[in-house]
Amino acid sequence: MTGPARWQELGRAGGVRLLATGSGPPVVLLPGMEGSGESCLHLAGPVALAEPGGGRLVLVDYSGERHRFFGALVDTIAGLLDRCLGRAPVTWWGQSFGNLLLGSVAPLVAAPARGSVLVSPFTGLPPVRLRLAAAAFAVTPQALYAATTPTASRFVFGPAPGTGAAFFAALGRMAVGDLRRRMSWLRGDLAGIFQPLPGPLGIWFGARDRLVDLPRQLAFFHALIRGTGGRVHVVQGCGHVLLPPDAVEATRADIGGWLTGIRGALAGSADDAGSRAGPLTA
Repeated sequence: MTGPARWQELGRAGGVRLLATGSGPPVVLLPGMEGSGESCLHLAGPVALAEPGGGRLVLVDYSGERHRFFGALVDTIAGLLDRCLGRAPVTWWGQSFGNLLLGSVAPLVAAPARGSVLVSPFTGLPPVRLRLAAAAFAVTPQALYAATTPTASRFVFGPAPGTGAAFFAALGRMAVGDLRRRMSWLRGDLAGIFQPLPGPLGIWFGARDRLVDLPRQLAFFHALIRGTGGRVHVVQGCGHVLLPPDAVEATRADIGGWLTGIRGALAGSADDAGSRAGPLTA
């Protein structure tokens, strides 16, 4: 696992752990399919912890889960978050597969949402590509998968010039059976998961994403946020996982600025509502 050095375990259940660092309003991070955070901690950690007055990053580490069904994993995560975070306002952050978890978990959690950051979300993978991958992993021995994945993943998830070693190594450490099981949850159209997402929504894609049908995903998410004050941004020079250092630095600033803006807007709305309500009387 990469990212901040000091983690506190808040709770665990069903192979899922909640790990926290920092203090202040929580940013709940649901990582990509590696489950342990290497796909996104380098991006989300500095943004979450830089919040004025102190920030708190809560990582949902599901790398050890062995749930048979996607819905069962969702219930485990939602139960942990409810038990450990209470009703403190939450900023949600998802990466790739983690966005499917975000969209499914957030409506089940009692805490109010301050906004949601989605990096490389998708409503489904191209069916032919998904079938080919499933067929290949069905006959791939663990040793071969571990030996070839760190190199092959640079093409699928990159570009990653000289970067991404921690993420690619985490993929290589996965049990191929766990990968097959999680990939089986991606069949069909998953667009409905994103309809009840707590807003405002900020959505970031890599312009060189080779994993998804990018034009289709851009069209869907532009339509999803229309009229809501949300935002869709395409990061040049990046793939499905944002790894080039210059792009990562710029995207941190971009996401941080967007979060500051929506939090200011929410605070202003609350102040306006209070002033319209009039003075309290005994």
